[in-house]
Amino acid sequence: MPPADWIQLNEWKKVIGINLNPKSRVCSLHFWDHEVVKYNETLLSDGTVFKSPTVPHLMHNATPSRYMQRASGALECERDLRAGSSPKRSPNYPPQETICEDIQSHFCIEVRDDDMPTLSPPRSRRKLESDSEQGNDANLQKKCSFSGSSYKTSTSSGSGSKSSTSTTGASKPSNSSESSDSSDSGMSTPRELKQHLDHSYVKEMPYTLEILKQNYKEVLLPSKTWSAVQFPDQKTAFLHVNENYDTDRGVVFHSSMRPNVFFGKINYPDSPIIDNKCQLERFLIKIDRLSPCDGASDQGERSKDCWGFISCNPHKKTKRCLPCRVKRRKLQKIKRTKVNKNEKRMKLSASYRKQSRRQSKRILLSFWIQSLSEKLNGCLQRCESTPENDIEILINKIPQEQQQLVKNIFMASKCKSSKGRRYSRDYVYECMVMRMKGHALYKKLRRENKLPLPSERTLLKYMKALKPEYTDNPSVQPFNTLKCSNTI
Repeated sequence: MPPADWIQLNEWKKVIGINLNPKSRVCSLHFWDHEVVKYNETLLSDGTVFKSPTVPHLMHNATPSRYMQRASGALECERDLRAGSSPKRSPNYPPQETICEDIQSHFCIEVRDDDMPTLSPPRSRRKLESDSEQGNDANLQKKCSFSGSSYKTSTSSGSGSKSSTSTTGASKPSNSSESSDSSDSGMSTPRELKQHLDHSYVKEMPYTLEILKQNYKEVLLPSKTWSAVQFPDQKTAFLHVNENYDTDRGVVFHSSMRPNVFFGKINYPDSPIIDNKCQLERFLIKIDRLSPCDGASDQGERSKDCWGFISCNPHKKTKRCLPCRVKRRKLQKIKRTKVNKNEKRMKLSASYRKQSRRQSKRILLSFWIQSLSEKLNGCLQRCESTPENDIEILINKIPQEQQQLVKNIFMASKCKSSKGRRYSRDYVYECMVMRMKGHALYKKLRRENKLPLPSERTLLKYMKALKPEYTDNPSVQPFNTLKCSNTI
């Protein structure tokens, strides 16, 4: 793909002689071997150089050539370049997932997302594919044969020629026994080539935890939202940050090359073992294609079997995994049934509503009775626990005029009620006099529970019962005037 910088893009146009745009594609075979980086070289402590395969990319200020530099077939590639579009995939070519990176760059095959919808090929192409599946291996070997950048394969027909291998770019170790085995077996498909390359890299260049700790910054991350972090407790983590600057997923290496993957608060310790750097980069790309699950409810409630992630598919607007979707439907159903029940209650008859009100009143009265009984029991226990000497000491501290009043109140409270009355007559008289002398003081003493005084409504009831005793009785009038005077 041409560079985004317009100055370098003009240099490419001058060299190639073709008007390029940002959407054009240029074959990698038009660059020299030293301009294409395929390995990351790391100098270890013992002096050896460790080479780890990486995604092929161009060096800075790399410019293509008009003709191919690393393989034959320049006319075909130049024809595609002049047409202004990437060359079409061969009908006899194997699937995208099984193609080696070198073969992929040779044929200029465009990488396609797995989530994009695929269309069925036309009849002519279908016929060609059926012919290739029946045994047309000669065309496939002609397509796959190339020299300079990767392995060359040829069919053993007639004279029984053997395949020869050659490497370019970074030096690749090879053994004579392995080359003879590969030539005898006749690796005629790109799948076998890729398996052979992966096996040789894994076998001869192992990826350990110490190497990862030293070179964790050299790992190619999927996007700018990923970051590589080294923690003090010997943990190497690759973390992803969402739009709200929160870490929603990550890959953590602690004691082995088997990483611990987490999505939010859900951990997945049973992940595959990472053998090399290329496998780690592919694993990070797979994690990047997943998105965390939003949960069953808007408050973050999740299902017990929540996966924690879903696949990022632009054609689907799902934000929850299958267990969370099932639980969300159940919660919505419960909410709808509650609303329906309330509507049914409003439509009930008046008699049923009266009955329900009575029942609720009974429940409230029983609750009030229980709370009052608990308070009375607490007051009785508190009175029994305090000795009489302490009560007398407290009474002696108040003024002398009030001491007699308090003593009379205590004496009146000890008398048993008669004729259905709760308070005795003398006690009610004292309370009436106290209320007449100081209305605010009476309320304060009763509110702060300093004296067991009856309420105003109770006093009115007693006044109604005692009203006949105050009529036309000459002996009561001087007593009332004496009680109401300030001399007491």
